Amino acid sequence: MSIKGANWTRKEDEALCIVFIQVSKNSDKGTSQKETDIWKQVEQKFKEFFNGTPPNVRNFESCKSRWQKHLFPQMNKLHQCVKCAERRIHCGANQSDQQHFAEDFYKDDMNGKNFRHQRCYN
Repeated sequence: MSIKGANWTRKEDEALCIVFIQVSKNSDKGTSQKETDIWKQVEQKFKEFFNGTPPNVRNFESCKSRWQKHLFPQMNKLHQCVKCAERRIHCGANQSDQQHFAEDFYKDDMNGKNFRHQRCYN
């Protein structure tokens, strides 16, 4: 039986998004990186993001789980809502209006929950 770790903080989520994107876009290794190697690099960069002392202990498996089960699905859902808002944009509506529509679509699809990872998405 595994022991559940501490809840992820918003700052940890942001750090995970930042470092995952950095590692996955590594032009030196490109798409030839093995999945385990990618997540071990993410773990290392995550620690470095917090100068070696993150608020909670996170190994590569917990980083991978958080990304795959929570962050990526939520960002993917928002992206779908942004695309929907782009298709429904009214004449005279601006970027701010489009973002507002997308957030409303997201909230409707997610049973009233707001998108909490705006800094990760942008």
